[in-house]
Amino acid sequence: MRRLLAFTFAVCLVASARPAAAPAAGAWAGVSLREPRATMSIKRALTGAVDWLARDECQQIFTEFHDQAGRPLTVRLAELHVTAADFLRLMLWRDGTYTSQCERGPLAFTTPGSRLVFVCSRKFADLTFGDWDLARAVVIHEALHSLGLGENPPSSLEITARVRARCGRATDKGHG
Repeated sequence: MRRLLAFTFAVCLVASARPAAAPAAGAWAGVSLREPRATMSIKRALTGAVDWLARDECQQIFTEFHDQAGRPLTVRLAELHVTAADFLRLMLWRDGTYTSQCERGPLAFTTPGSRLVFVCSRKFADLTFGDWDLARAVVIHEALHSLGLGENPPSSLEITARVRARCGRATDKGHG
């Protein structure tokens, strides 16, 4: 019996030492949207963004952009002791459909430095369904703001275009 317990303990210890795999599309606890299609879309976008962020080239986006104090966003990630993919797991995604900001046109928005992102649910689901690279780019775009990137300059379109150019598939580069 002791050997079985020791073996079970050893297996559990080894299993817990493995790096965490990217969460399944349904595993994003920080997502709370009203519309099921938007919920599925944002979770799929988050999972895809984690895949993108596994590539060094994509992670470079966090050195290209700076916070409002002029520091690369990698400094903020280091202060938080997380990777960019881990930071996505810390973010909170809430429904912002009925806000005045969503009426003005964005797919999502946040305040620089805030982990809380509001998703314009219907618009996000409609415009990103089938264009998963755009959905992934929007997720990373909002992560950049959550880490402290301001806007104007650079413009929202420029941020998304640079994310797509750096992180998207080779066939998508240059399409913003």
